Amino acid sequence: MGEQEKRRGLLGRGWTLTGAVCLLFSLVIAAIGGFQVVDEYWLRQRGEVVTGTVLDEWGSRDSSIEVRYVTRTGETYVETTSNYVDAEVGKSIQIIYDPGKPQRMHGADWAPDPWSTAALYGLTSLAFLAFGVAKLRDSQS
Repeated sequence: MGEQEKRRGLLGRGWTLTGAVCLLFSLVIAAIGGFQVVDEYWLRQRGEVVTGTVLDEWGSRDSSIEVRYVTRTGETYVETTSNYVDAEVGKSIQIIYDPGKPQRMHGADWAPDPWSTAALYGLTSLAFLAFGVAKLRDSQS
């Protein structure tokens, strides 16, 4: 086997690995996106909205807030979230929390569009899938 054929063989295996990794990334991105969409959907369906108090706010572009709130069962929680639209320290804020896991909460005014989230993750997953299939095909020719 000549030097040229060895290089071509190594290149072929490299592209096969690239294709396989892209296919794996495609599946991982699709799974993460699906989880995000379903998770937010169920929080919106089962969640309870209560009024909390903003205790602290920090950060600039991606700011976070610390909120104290009392659940419908009377338990008090202090949790942090970066998912809100408008908040001021010392003021009230409507939050939505999961009654099954009250620590899971975010501002009730923050509502990502599930179709946008699904489209973002779906298109990214499709791009990796297409690239992965193309690279696997390249390695077979």
